[in-house]
Amino acid sequence: MKIIKFSDRYAKHPIPVKDGSIVTLIEVFNSWFENLHESFIEYDTRKYKGEHYKLPKSGDCLVLLFLGEGSIYDSSELFTTVRRQTPIKEAYYKSLRGQKLIVKIPK
Repeated sequence: MKIIKFSDRYAKHPIPVKDGSIVTLIEVFNSWFENLHESFIEYDTRKYKGEHYKLPKSGDCLVLLFLGEGSIYDSSELFTTVRRQTPIKEAYYKSLRGQKLIVKIPK
């Protein structure tokens, strides 16, 4: 099983998603950093402890949509992450759509 790495624990992560959790990448969207709404940036970049990850102001990006499994309500929850777009990254992430991935978050 492939790995998806996050630089930290984020508020957007459903409660059961932690290091070693299994998530499914269900879609990859192409966008531009400058077109992301401030409310989405706030949601996507807020770390669990309150700080924010700093995204670039402009350029191509990929919005990855995940389905977290096994929430406390025994249902699945959606969450996203934004990554810089390169042709290699785009092809890689798009090849992972529909696959289960292991979450890696540094301790």
